[in-house]
Amino acid sequence: MLDRPEAQADPELFTAALLTAARAARFADIGAALRLGEQAAELARQLGADRLLIESLAALSSFCFLAGEPERQLRLGLEAVQLARQLGDDVLLGQSLQACLMSDAIDPAHARPLFTEATAATQRSGDHLVAATLTGSAAIQALITGDIPTARGYLEQAAQEMRAIGDETSNLSINMGWVLRQDNDPDGAS
Repeated sequence: MLDRPEAQADPELFTAALLTAARAARFADIGAALRLGEQAAELARQLGADRLLIESLAALSSFCFLAGEPERQLRLGLEAVQLARQLGDDVLLGQSLQACLMSDAIDPAHARPLFTEATAATQRSGDHLVAATLTGSAAIQALITGDIPTARGYLEQAAQEMRAIGDETSNLSINMGWVLRQDNDPDGAS
């Protein structure tokens, strides 16, 4: 469908369609998702479509996470973050920070200020889903560094964000169990 000549009549709409197709493809074919995302990012860059470029770079960053490319994921995510900062768009900034903070290549000491910035951006934008994902990721980073009280605080914050949108996810409970076990509270963890 996207390769039909009439599909490319509106370049920005076509770029958005490529990005949508890339996001859908990530569930079935990560290679196709990467190719479509790269094409969307290149077209957005050529068009000077800043929002589409940021969205494409953030999406590509998350696809790289799924493809096991942490260095590329971080590079693309940080580019999206820089562009979102310049644009002054808190929604895109939160999404971009979320994408690059998932990277295994990020230094935990560098991640903490980015988590703080991401949390502030999502609070300003009211994006509870991204806020919950970010604080859940921050909790895992805190656990990795052995900071159990911070991990617990982040998980409690993530649970509040999820309740704000009416979602009670089991991942938060599992992660809180991990925190409680690390905090020598096996009864609370069960």
